[in-house]
Amino acid sequence: MDGENLRKLLPTILITMMLITFAMAFTPHAKAADGTVVSVLPASVDIAAVDSTQTVDINVTDVTNLFGYEMKIWYLKTIVNVTTGGAVRPAGHFLEPIDPSNQFQAKWQYTYNYNDTHGMLWLAITLLTPETARSGSGILVRITFKGIAVGSTLVEIDYPGFAYPAKLSNNGTPPTAIPCTDTYATINVIPEFLMTLLLPIFAITSLIAVSIAKLRKRRQIY
Repeated sequence: MDGENLRKLLPTILITMMLITFAMAFTPHAKAADGTVVSVLPASVDIAAVDSTQTVDINVTDVTNLFGYEMKIWYLKTIVNVTTGGAVRPAGHFLEPIDPSNQFQAKWQYTYNYNDTHGMLWLAITLLTPETARSGSGILVRITFKGIAVGSTLVEIDYPGFAYPAKLSNNGTPPTAIPCTDTYATINVIPEFLMTLLLPIFAITSLIAVSIAKLRKRRQIY
C-alpha cells in the first residue's frame, strides 16, 4: 500500500480501532464456572509490532491436591509463534518442588506447525514423592509469544478427547483427574505505526470506561 492510499485509509482505521477498543471496555470477560480453573492470563495482550514479543501465564485457580498436569495450548501460527525455549516454569511457580530432583518432565514439546492453521504446546510434568500435593492458586507456566503478522489469535487450553480442557491429577493411588474449566486469552499483533497513533486513544478510552464503571457501581450501591 502506497503512502497516498495509507493516508486516505488512516482515519477509517483509527475510528475502527477506537470503536473496537471502546466496545471491549464495556464487554465483560466470560466468567468461568465455580471450581478449579486453568486460565491464560492476561485475557487480552497486545504485541506492539511484528517481531516483538509478549508473555502470557498459564494459571491454576482453586485447585486441591494438584500433583501433576498435562495440557495442550493452541494458537494461530500465522499470527504468533512461541519463541525458542519460550515455555518456562518461573521461579516460585505453583508446582515448584522443594528438591529439584523430585519432579519428572514427561513432555515439553513445541509443535510450531501442528496443522495448516495452528501451532501447539504439549506440556506435562509431575511431582515425585516425597513432595506433597499443592492446593490453592498460582502460575504453572509462562509462555513468550512473538508476533508473526498483524492480526489476532486466541490462545486456548484444550485436550481433544479428554473430559476436561487440561489433565490435572492428584497424588492418589492411583492418581485421579481433577475436574476443571478454562479461560482463554486473545493476542493482538498491531502495526507499529498504528500502535503509536492509538496510544492516546487507548488512554482516553480507558479513562472514560473506568469513570463510567465507577459511576455504575456507585449507582448500584446507592
